[in-house]
Amino acid sequence: MVVVTSEPFEGDAMVTDSTKLRRRQKLQSSAVLLRRHTCAEVALCLCVGCARRRGQLIVSRSGHQRECKANFPATIHRGLNVEAVDGSLQGIDEKYVARCLLVKPSQVVTWSVRRALAAGENFASCILRVRAQLAGRPRPTSFIVKRLPEEVEGSDGSGGMRQIVQEVGMWQREVDAYCTVIPAIEKLVGCKLTPALLPGPDPSDICLEDLRESGFNPADRRRMLDFEHSVVALEALAKFHAGSVAARQIHKKGKSVEEELFFKESRRKAAEDFMRAPFLYLAQDLLNSSCHRPELQKYIGPLRHLGDKIFDMLIQVSKPLGPFNVLNHGDFWTNNILFRHDTVTGEVLEAKIIDFQNCRYTTPALDLQYFLMSSVNEHVRETLSNELVDCYLQALNKQLLALGLPTLQKDVLERDMAATECYSLYCATAVLATVINDPGDFYCGATVPSNMDSLNPFVKCMRASSYRRMVPRLLEWFDRRGVFDNNYWPPVFNTANDGILA
Repeated sequence: MVVVTSEPFEGDAMVTDSTKLRRRQKLQSSAVLLRRHTCAEVALCLCVGCARRRGQLIVSRSGHQRECKANFPATIHRGLNVEAVDGSLQGIDEKYVARCLLVKPSQVVTWSVRRALAAGENFASCILRVRAQLAGRPRPTSFIVKRLPEEVEGSDGSGGMRQIVQEVGMWQREVDAYCTVIPAIEKLVGCKLTPALLPGPDPSDICLEDLRESGFNPADRRRMLDFEHSVVALEALAKFHAGSVAARQIHKKGKSVEEELFFKESRRKAAEDFMRAPFLYLAQDLLNSSCHRPELQKYIGPLRHLGDKIFDMLIQVSKPLGPFNVLNHGDFWTNNILFRHDTVTGEVLEAKIIDFQNCRYTTPALDLQYFLMSSVNEHVRETLSNELVDCYLQALNKQLLALGLPTLQKDVLERDMAATECYSLYCATAVLATVINDPGDFYCGATVPSNMDSLNPFVKCMRASSYRRMVPRLLEWFDRRGVFDNNYWPPVFNTANDGILA
């Protein structure tokens, strides 16, 4: 962790100028070491950043944690070029911290900045946690800074994930959501569903309340969610969906974040091969293992067919369906849901939602399909999926009634769920594989290849034993739903009055 202070700690007053100079030179050398040494060496270099106490955990750029026991000075002074330690920290100083926390810069005694998530836990942004001690406050406070991914040029000359996020419009989508749509939704439903937006000084950053300070934490994505956590998550989603209907009809809010970003004709050249690749890999993997699982060979042909058609199918099902549509979250999975539990009983009490880069206006079935396939554990998904959909529908209609809006009929939602099974299958390939694997198995800082060679991060995740174990039951799941039938194609519904409730 890099620690920066705006003034020396107690005990530094009697240090001579020459001692300060030697200390500063040592710290600057540490920043240079960070750029060329191993994680273990980096951890030792960063020991100088331990704030006031020894034994603090140091997090290196790879996300590895090490305990610092070295007897080094407790402060990194302004003399250290923090940007040399980590480029993502650029521009964060006492004025930045003060603006976010609505205090004067002179009140910021110390502050620290560290990456809030390890590589592989977040793909389309850089998440930082800023922790500050303010004058006159008994305890430090923290907040989150969300930034564009680091600008790393790929081997193909592309700008990597940062370029994708900007070109597709994901970043502006989230800015618009937090600034205009979410406040309207939360006012209508009468509760907070997301972290509060802070007045950050840099318009290219998104500064947010740190929900961890209120007892909210993410669940273990690899273990996935049990029934109780799934119900609480879907109740929060239902409120968000219902509020979006009211915001759109009553206040005309939300249209700036409704357009589909990925599944549209203008993205075909960039995305079609990328979306086809997991299907082709899965078919090839079944062919290679034919002697071990001959009963699965019947899925090879359908998988290849679906891989060739999946992009066109997703274009169709991502459009508003039928008479009822909502503002979808678009990426509603475990890491984007934070839970608060009872400190005594451990009971899950409530959930809040983060990360609104992929919002779209369409049937709520897409968010439900994504959640059920990416976040719910196997037992719950195979035995209690219908019950979860019923819980969502009950919470949705309760909120719609409170808002004075017509409710969603069960048969309409069931029809939309059936019509979007191809989207669920897409989620079951690359999306699910990345969710359940180790953070290091998926990292696309430089580029995201679409070919199916060994460098493809999605293929690496699909080759992992944790995913391969799930494949047979997943294929049987979709077979029962008719997705592998000959000439399968999702049905088309009329969208009278453009999907707005009557």
